Amino acid sequence: MTSNLPSIMNGGLDFCEWSRNDKELAVLLKKPIEVVLGKYGVGLVNIALAESGFEKGTMDTYEVMTRLNTGYMMSDTGGKIEMSFAAIGLLARLHLSRGQSRAAQRAINSFREKVIKENADWLIPNLDAMEIWMQLLTGKNEQVAVWMEKAPNEGVSFCCLERYRYIQKVRCLIAMKAYGEAGSLVERLNLYFTEYERNYMWMENQVLKAIIQYRIGNTEWKDTLEQVLIKMEKYHFVRIAAQEGAAIQPLLEELEETTVSEEYLNLIKQEVDKMAHYYPNYLGKEKKLKEPLTDMEMQIVKLLCEEQTSQQICEICGFTYSTLKFHNRNIYRKLGVKNRKEAEDVAKRLEIYEG
Repeated sequence: MTSNLPSIMNGGLDFCEWSRNDKELAVLLKKPIEVVLGKYGVGLVNIALAESGFEKGTMDTYEVMTRLNTGYMMSDTGGKIEMSFAAIGLLARLHLSRGQSRAAQRAINSFREKVIKENADWLIPNLDAMEIWMQLLTGKNEQVAVWMEKAPNEGVSFCCLERYRYIQKVRCLIAMKAYGEAGSLVERLNLYFTEYERNYMWMENQVLKAIIQYRIGNTEWKDTLEQVLIKMEKYHFVRIAAQEGAAIQPLLEELEETTVSEEYLNLIKQEVDKMAHYYPNYLGKEKKLKEPLTDMEMQIVKLLCEEQTSQQICEICGFTYSTLKFHNRNIYRKLGVKNRKEAEDVAKRLEIYEG
């Protein structure tokens, strides 16, 4: 049912259509599902309803958490560990959506101990993949290169069962600014998701495609984003876009025209802004200067990045420390930063300085 993913709606089958009438179908099919699936069906309905409500933003936090915890306890005591993984994965995402990254990490750490204790090794690859996404979200990219060493290589053999890890690999490549590789993997995934009607992952993949296109200056990002927003609105999915937070925020700000309803678009923007606020460094957010730096400011930024002291900068540029402070205030304002270290980081990310 879950394909060892931290999801039910996007597990063995795509349950997007089911989500449109989730509560009605759950009432009708709960008993037959539990009978037919046996231990694999224990806790399934509670978790699936929680996931559907979370994805669509139609269920309050308390109800989502209650259903997930109930589903977890049911699967843990009388069901299968794969179903428990779906519940814990969703619970971690719920914590993350509220800015509670430490709570999410604790949930994952505890479940990892359970996986090791029960020798459920088959869950570890996707558990690792979820954890690397959490690290990307919180701007902790130190382990990305390590994880990429064990990530599946689609160039050797494309395996549809690795789809969850492929999606996380796309995010890692974006964070590494390997946009060409990320785009190639996105297109391979797009072919599979389209051919086999994996609608949820198609939407997730297209959002990432729009981000890649935007960052390389391909104006087709607007059409890509428009088409995925139209499909998302069909199911009222909010979380697919919201989870990309700071990475998709500038696209939504620049999207001038769209056929989706204003109410839905505002809901998307509201949730995206929350995630961007909680995790501002996700995927190395691309900041664009609203006001260009002057030639003098560009020179100062380069000297800052070369770790010249304030005194050395004044001597090189031939002005006083008071003048340098004046220029620094303007530089910080234009870069949207608060101090020298942040200014250096943004300058390097925007390739103002390429030392």
